[in-house]
Amino acid sequence: EIIHSKISLNQTFSLVLLDLDDLKKMNDNFGHHIGDLAIVSFSESLFLQFHKNAIFGRIGGDEFVLISSLSEDEINTKLININTEFDNDSDKYNYEFSYGISHSKDHDDVNIDTLLKESDDRMYEMKSKHKNYMRRKSDIEREKKQNN
Repeated sequence: EIIHSKISLNQTFSLVLLDLDDLKKMNDNFGHHIGDLAIVSFSESLFLQFHKNAIFGRIGGDEFVLISSLSEDEINTKLININTEFDNDSDKYNYEFSYGISHSKDHDDVNIDTLLKESDDRMYEMKSKHKNYMRRKSDIEREKKQNN
C-alpha cells in the first residue's frame, strides 16, 4: 500500500530486498535459537541505520524489504555499516546478507512488480557472488592446510 501510494503521488524512492545468506545452514549447524538471534540482530541493525528515513519489515523467514527516499549511495553506505556479528554468551557468530536495490526514477512506467523483480534479481546476483567468494576462500584455506 505504501509503495502504491508513492507511485500514485509520483514520489521518488528506492525499494530494497534483503536476505540473510545461509540462514538454513546456521539453523542446522547451531540450532534455530542461533538463527533467530541472527534475525533479531539483523533487524536491530536495520533499525539503527534506517529508522529515521525508511520503512522496513520482515517479509519471510530470512527476507526483509526496505522502502526509502535515500539515494543508492546512501543506502549502500548504511548497509555497509550494519553489524553482522552477534554474541551468544561466549560464542560469536557472523552472518552475511545480500540485497538488491531498485529505484522508481529508473522507470518510465513504475509498478510494484517491476521494482520487486529488479530488486530480487539484483539481490540474487549479489548472493551468487557471496557464494562464489566463500567457495574460493574455503579452497584457499584447504590448500593452506594441505601445504602445512
